[in-house]
Amino acid sequence: IVITDSEGRSVRRLPDMFLKSGEHSIGWNARSNRSNEVEAGVYTARVSLKAGEDFSDFEVDVIVRSNENSTE
Repeated sequence: IVITDSEGRSVRRLPDMFLKSGEHSIGWNARSNRSNEVEAGVYTARVSLKAGEDFSDFEVDVIVRSNENSTE
């Protein structure tokens, strides 16, 4: 899974995972590869899946809102 900003720049790459078939939910803590909190905005998560010899790619928009209660 690769997260990109509205300019198409990669901000985070999540580690590859091996999951059994079924429905799964994967979280992202809204932090970059450098562990910095990303700015509020719309990001795109590109998901690549492989099942046997079949490959699938799809994209999901992710909205990040500012955390006004953050202590960082």
